[in-house]
This record gives sequence, C-alpha cells and structure tokens, in this order.
Amino acid sequence: MSDHPAPPRRRASDAIDGPESSGPLTRRAVDHDMHALVCSVHHLGERVLVLETKMGVSDGRLRSIEDEIRGTKTEVGNVLGCLQGHIQNEEKQKNQVLMWVIATLLSVLGFGAAALINHLLSK
Repeated sequence: MSDHPAPPRRRASDAIDGPESSGPLTRRAVDHDMHALVCSVHHLGERVLVLETKMGVSDGRLRSIEDEIRGTKTEVGNVLGCLQGHIQNEEKQKNQVLMWVIATLLSVLGFGAAALINHLLSK
C-alpha cells in the first residue's frame, strides 16, 4: 500500500459549493440567484402575454380601420360616378341651350334679312 491517504469522496453539493467555498452560505446564494432567475423568467412571460394581448386588440382595431377605409373608398367611388354622370348631363343641357340660342339668333337674322330684302324690293 502507499503512504498517501485516499482522496476524500465528493458529494453532489461539492459541485455547487466547491472545495474552497464556505458551504451552505454559497448554496444559499445559488438558491437565491436561481429563485431570482425563475422570478425574472416568470415576469418576462407575463410581459410577453400582456404584449400579445395588446397586439391582438390592436390587430382588431386595425382591421376595423381598414374596413372603414375600404367602405369610404367605395363610397367615394360611388360619389365620383354620380358626379361624372351629373357633369355629362350638364354638358348635354348646356349644348341644348347653346343650340336654342344659335337657332334663335339665326331666326332673328333670317327675319331681319327677309325684312331688309322686302324693304329693298318695295322701293
């Protein structure tokens, strides 16, 4: 046999405590850190859930706004169609009025020319 003593057996907690640690004090610190880490992860999970809920509500609002914009575009298209029809109708009426004015002027000129010819022939 050898003169050297056998190395001491290692415990599972030695991996956490380490050979130079002060034992339970370091283990408490690790437990505290682990608890803080779990609490942080839980808090982050809650924040993600809140953000997902807010995004769902915002998505609903955006869909509603998009639907209203589509409806507004449709109504604007309908108003534009009505205005174009009204403009075409006004153009037709304006042309009819101009034709009546031209016809009236021509008849006045014809009557004047006939009266002038009649006056010249009667002399």
